[in-house]
Amino acid sequence: MILVVAEKPRVAADIARVLGAVQRQNGCYKGRGIRVTWAIGHLVSFASPEEMNEAWGAWSFENLPMFPEAYRLVVREGMDSQFEIVKGLMNDVHTTEIVAATDAGREGELIFRYIYELAECNKPVQRLWTRSLTPEAITKGFQTLRSAEEYRNLASAATARSRADWLVGMNLSRFYTLRARSSGSLISIGRVQTPTLAIVVERDAHIRAFKPECYQEVHGRFATAGVDTITAIYKRNMDHEGKTLLQAKLPSESEDPGFGPRSARAVLALAKSGAAFIESRIKNRKLTPPPHLFDLTCLQQEANQRFNFTAAKTLDLAQELYEKHKAITYPRTNCKYLPSDLSAQLPKIALKLSKKFSILRSVDPSVFRRPLDRRFMDDERISDHHAIIPTGILPKARDPAFARGSDKEKLFHLIAQRFLCAFLPAVQQWVTEVVFAVKKEHTTHRYFARGSETVFHGWQLLDPPSKSKKSGQRLPAGLSEGKSAVCEDAFTVQKETTPPLPFTEATLLRAMESAGKRSSTATCERIQDCGIGTPATRAAVLETLFRREYLVRDGNQVRSTERGHEVVQQVDPELRDPGMTSEWERRLRKIEQGEESLEEFTRDVEGYIRKIVSNRA
Repeated sequence: MILVVAEKPRVAADIARVLGAVQRQNGCYKGRGIRVTWAIGHLVSFASPEEMNEAWGAWSFENLPMFPEAYRLVVREGMDSQFEIVKGLMNDVHTTEIVAATDAGREGELIFRYIYELAECNKPVQRLWTRSLTPEAITKGFQTLRSAEEYRNLASAATARSRADWLVGMNLSRFYTLRARSSGSLISIGRVQTPTLAIVVERDAHIRAFKPECYQEVHGRFATAGVDTITAIYKRNMDHEGKTLLQAKLPSESEDPGFGPRSARAVLALAKSGAAFIESRIKNRKLTPPPHLFDLTCLQQEANQRFNFTAAKTLDLAQELYEKHKAITYPRTNCKYLPSDLSAQLPKIALKLSKKFSILRSVDPSVFRRPLDRRFMDDERISDHHAIIPTGILPKARDPAFARGSDKEKLFHLIAQRFLCAFLPAVQQWVTEVVFAVKKEHTTHRYFARGSETVFHGWQLLDPPSKSKKSGQRLPAGLSEGKSAVCEDAFTVQKETTPPLPFTEATLLRAMESAGKRSSTATCERIQDCGIGTPATRAAVLETLFRREYLVRDGNQVRSTERGHEVVQQVDPELRDPGMTSEWERRLRKIEQGEESLEEFTRDVEGYIRKIVSNRA
């Protein structure tokens, strides 16, 4: 008898149906020499400190640091009955082989390995690795089962992540809580959550401390023979081709009482008395290719910007589209590319989907039969999973969950739209840049105007730009270099500098993803392509910070609370620097690749914690 262990009941039911294990039993499905059972997500986890060592039950400095000799595993609260079922099936004398069918990724690997270890099982294991949960994908996955040994490094990286989170969370939460007894509340510390909180606290501090500065811009309206009046902006320190543009800011009158040569009044005076002409005109064709396909973080960002979905909500909806409806591929991915072995299937999916978008009826269907280029297909950039795309299984029209305008329908539509855009041509625009010069004696002031005209909408036919992103004025023909002009009017526009924008979940996810670039540590160059957390865990980290009231949602904005601010001020600077956990993420990748060991990584994490807890001041 072969035992298949899935991650969730719904996935187990899908696998059982495909394999013909249709007889429902207690906690499993059975048939054709196969039993299919399931975990309930993380069924097993590390024990609490007091469960690992009774002496650690007391919160005291003397018990720190807590480094387990062996990391004891326990069943999570309320999940004992399902664990006993899985354990019994694993160790059943009739079970000759086990197939790990948990999610194909780091956390899915951890879920299975911890269950297998706590069940004290020693049966041979094979791994199901599938990109989607369609019947075809499941069938193909079971035809190409892999040895569990191939995923030993992935399991080591997952264990390393789990240990690091336990060591940091348990030791440093106790340490900082003990050090701030006067606050009377638990201070929660996390390897990912603390630097994430620090990013928001830092932004909010900049916003609070910001002092706006007033400045002026000078605008001129220029007329030439046979051409409508054009508005251009005076730019300081610009050459005749407009290539060294600095800024349009000029001091306000209150800050420039001496009427300096670059004050707004001086510029206005010359505009009215000097001779104007077109110094340069450059017209270029601009091609904008379709956007990349979605990985999870980009999908969460886009859904937050368009629909105000939280990161957690987007992940939950995507997981349902994957598990329940089989409508999309595996969503917990950090990849925006597709493998070459999908090339033949993609046009079939695209043609099927295109019929659901009425705007595409005017598009020649042959466009969806062409292969995608290297912008979307790249085997070298794919590790565990490829980009999120539709599977070709369309949600049932009568399903109330997919009623027009429902959240699930919106997200599926967004994924399908992005996928179809990949088949459509680039947007073509003519971009014209004109420099008007106003000259008097030895002084020349230059004004810059830019306009664009879309001549072919390409993929934007399906996904038009928002109003805020649409191009500005359209510059007419007839603007030729050297042509004389008249400055009909020149005027100032009063403005003031603005503070940084508060984070939204979309921009905060982006900041987490690029956290390595923000680091102040010496390792910055090595970690600039590493974020904090993973696409699969970032939403949960944010929800933890909201639940602990370190962050709050203010409309679509994310703000830190006073409590969150206090936590960041109390912790070690290195702990709140995104660079530390980004470096750890980089090393976890190296463990996955077999270039570093679990033991070495754990020792270094312990060394860092030992350094922190040695300072009780």
